[in-house]
Amino acid sequence: MLAFEFGSQTGERFTYRGYALEISKEPTGWRLGIYPSRPELPILARCNFTVACPRKNDALSAARRRIDLILSV
Repeated sequence: MLAFEFGSQTGERFTYRGYALEISKEPTGWRLGIYPSRPELPILARCNFTVACPRKNDALSAARRRIDLILSV
């Protein structure tokens, strides 16, 4: 079954410290997904979130800070 979301765009993928980052533009900012790529990495409590930053680099920085925080514990 295919599902389509109105106004959604195909996102970009990045990697950072073993995590896959998916980012896509939303009307209110950027939608981010953070997923571990290896089984030994901790899973984030909220892996999908929206950041109200106008610039993509600021949104990616917010995702990197979340990863750094979880790995520093």
